[in-house]
Order: sequence, then structure tokens, then C-alpha cells
Amino acid sequence: MDKNNTINELTNNVEQLLEVATKLKQENRKLRVLLDIERTANENNKLKICELGNTLTAVTIAKSINEIANTPRQAHTKINNLIKQIDRCIALLNK
Repeated sequence: MDKNNTINELTNNVEQLLEVATKLKQENRKLRVLLDIERTANENNKLKICELGNTLTAVTIAKSINEIANTPRQAHTKINNLIKQIDRCIALLNK
């Protein structure tokens, strides 16, 4: 009877381990799905941050131009002058 008892205990232990392993595999699959969802959300948030940064830059530039020019024509003239200055700097750097 001792042998049968030991075999039964081992069989029960193996069955329990298999059940636990199956549950862990299921949980692992669920966690992988959640991880993929969170990674996607994280990438979307990074894109939003980048877009907001670009918007902030545009607003900052617009505000700066508005502060130095009272009319759109003045702003246009200022921008053209800045572009000419940048072109001169680039030309000097290329020499």
C-alpha cells in the first residue's frame, strides 16, 4: 500500500503542478496582451508629446513675431530679414 500511496501522491502533485502551469500560462498571455496595449498607448503618448512640442514651438515663434511686429507686413519683413541673416551665416560657415 505504501507504493500505491506514494504513486497517488506523486500523481496528485503532478496534476496540481500541471494546473498551476496552465493557469500561469494563461495569466502570462493576458499580461502580454496588456503589455502590448500599454506599449501602444505609450507610443501614442510620445507622438502626442512631440505634436504638442511642435505646437508650442509654433506658438512661441508666432508670439515672438507678434511682439516685434505690429502688422502682418512688418512680421513678413522681419522674417525675410531673419532668413537673409541666416543665409549669410550659412554662407560664412561654408567658406
